[in-house]
Amino acid sequence: MFPPLFKLTLITKKLTSPPAQEDANCLSGWIAVDPQGHPKREPIQWPLFGGFIIQQPSIAVSREAYSDAPASNGGQSRHWCSVSYLHTRIAAVQAQESKKSVPQLTCNNDVNWHADGLEPLLFSYQIVPFRPFPTATMSAVEFKGYALTDTKKWSDLKVVEFKPKTFLEDDVELRITHCGVCDSDVHTLSQGWGETTNLPLIVGHEIVGVVIRVGSNVTEFKPGERVGIGAQIGSCMKCQRCKHDQENYCREIIYTYNASYPDGVATQGGYSTAIRAHQQFVFAIPDALESRYAASMLCAGLTMFAPLKLNGAGPGKKVGIVGIGGLGHYGILFAKALGAGVYAFTHSPSKIEDAKKMGADHVIDTGASDFHEPLYGELDLIVTTLDNFSPDRPLQTYTSMLRVFGKLVNVGVPDADNLLPPMHAMSLCFNGAFFSGSHLGSKVDCNDMLKLAAEKGVKPWIQELPMS
Repeated sequence: MFPPLFKLTLITKKLTSPPAQEDANCLSGWIAVDPQGHPKREPIQWPLFGGFIIQQPSIAVSREAYSDAPASNGGQSRHWCSVSYLHTRIAAVQAQESKKSVPQLTCNNDVNWHADGLEPLLFSYQIVPFRPFPTATMSAVEFKGYALTDTKKWSDLKVVEFKPKTFLEDDVELRITHCGVCDSDVHTLSQGWGETTNLPLIVGHEIVGVVIRVGSNVTEFKPGERVGIGAQIGSCMKCQRCKHDQENYCREIIYTYNASYPDGVATQGGYSTAIRAHQQFVFAIPDALESRYAASMLCAGLTMFAPLKLNGAGPGKKVGIVGIGGLGHYGILFAKALGAGVYAFTHSPSKIEDAKKMGADHVIDTGASDFHEPLYGELDLIVTTLDNFSPDRPLQTYTSMLRVFGKLVNVGVPDADNLLPPMHAMSLCFNGAFFSGSHLGSKVDCNDMLKLAAEKGVKPWIQELPMS
């Protein structure tokens, strides 16, 4: 390993304006200075190279290097200095490792640098080992993932490189460590929700990783922190819904995969090495919550937590959860953590004991045609996760179990050709029942969910597999 710090002295040429193009073999940085030689407080945008970052701890500027220039930018003179060095010169730094000496490097194109007779500018820099946080303009990771490339072979994913979101000053970039497998991924890959034409396509929207880069406007996160990203990665940020913590219902919602950013770049999901997102759609993972448990909460968990929270699940309430799969098991876990009495409905007798272990107070086998009769008018809220509706199981089967003004909320989304079973308007009249849907959750919802999970020790039932 290299010594902790190297000092690099670079000799620069005075320019009155930035050149149109640098030598293609050079990396360049820029800084604006005033006529008195004082540097403007504008950071040099340095590339990352060879595992090292150039930092700018101090600058020594010779005032004699400046001459009067035409006033601009509101009457102030503005001069620019170019700082350039060759890729090949970095080898000279590496060669010094064994000698432990300080390398002195200059550009190879010194000719005519002093032709104007002015004293050169001396800039002092440090070369710091990369650890692994990049500069503001370069990424430290390759963007690769498992992609759908042929819709006829939807389960045969190929590793591809992809273009990430254009990095903006409100963005967070993270190296992905975990990604849950969501039923949405299967529906999308298998074309169950419609034909996918945006190929290659990388799915996955239950993402946890480590921050490696943030934009200048980001204050909530910093490199090294664990964060998550769910099924939504963008919105218009300016409509009434976005302004009232309902961005998950924005008309211009951008999904984490199988969508596009405003500049046309395709969104790609979490079966990949890294991802970028606007800070609004990034969530801090509490220290008490392991990444492997947090991952699937960011879609499946949030999809269940949001309607439970919104509809008052808590002490004294009786909540029904229909379907004990990925979504439904989160329904049991979070309804119990919120303090509600939990009624689990399943058509699989093999899941009855599991549902009890998850925290269900009552487990109802829906195999019997009259399973609902004993619970007539008993429940305050039912959340159904079914993604396969059957015509012989009408919705009034469930609404009949609701108290007056009780609510039936649907979060399951079947394939496009599987419609809701028919229902007569009269079925909603007899108990004033409400029938609605729910879509993901807001950032406020997600933060509340993660906090609750950390405080109550909520742990989903998961199977861990290597991403290979």
